[in-house]
Amino acid sequence: TSAMTSTPVRSSAVIDFAAGVQGRYSAPVVSPVFLQYEPNNGDHTVHECTNTKQKEQHFKGGCTKFSHEEIQQLRMDMYDTFAMTWASEAFKTCNIILRLRGLHGLSKKPVVTDATSGCGGNVIQFACCERFGHVNAVELNKDRCKKFLTHNVNTALSLRSDRNNAEVKIICGDYLEHMKTLRQHVVFLAPPWGGPEYDTEEHCVLRLGRKHIADIVAELYEHKKKNLTQYVVIMTPCNFDVDDMQERLTEQSDLKIKLLATFPKWTLHVVSFYKSL
Repeated sequence: TSAMTSTPVRSSAVIDFAAGVQGRYSAPVVSPVFLQYEPNNGDHTVHECTNTKQKEQHFKGGCTKFSHEEIQQLRMDMYDTFAMTWASEAFKTCNIILRLRGLHGLSKKPVVTDATSGCGGNVIQFACCERFGHVNAVELNKDRCKKFLTHNVNTALSLRSDRNNAEVKIICGDYLEHMKTLRQHVVFLAPPWGGPEYDTEEHCVLRLGRKHIADIVAELYEHKKKNLTQYVVIMTPCNFDVDDMQERLTEQSDLKIKLLATFPKWTLHVVSFYKSL
């Protein structure tokens, strides 16, 4: 992470713990100060992956098209060798989201919140595709947030500083504690699937912490007038239990979950708060 400067830099990652404060989008790059973190799994140390082929596989392609030399400046941890979205697929995800009808005709570029940012695979593509105005990047683990997410976002925005990049606000903390105060058009959720052996289960029920994803969606819907959310897009495994998700949603609202896109090893589902798809 670069040192603090006195002049605001538009294309910088802002480490901001006041998640409810709006308008702090133009700010210098800063070093994060971790005021709070989730005690159950937010405080453990993560370990860096130094395998060049793994890094190439995950960061190559997408809208950034990083060279081999540029990729070596980026970092990923061992968990993200399994969990991180490849750049090419993350960029496709950007384009799929941007085709949603409710995002057309906005007076400004849409805002997206990545609720589970990890090392920044999706955040980088959201920020550098030039079609989002602002990205909220939330990461629970303080070590990953400092050493990997913050570093990667700042590095990517620096390497592609010639573009009209989105402004990024990095929030080191639990999304569940910030979800009611963040404002955005789209919430992107990539909850844990249960580790590399997730596909041995017939059906996969998704949670963030102990909270069912449907309950998170229902809460966002309840506060939609305040948080402005129009869509919740969920990255799901192919064995995702969509019936369980819909049943849980129906108990709380009239919301429907729909398949948005299919990838070789995973799918995208969407819950729309907008009047129609």
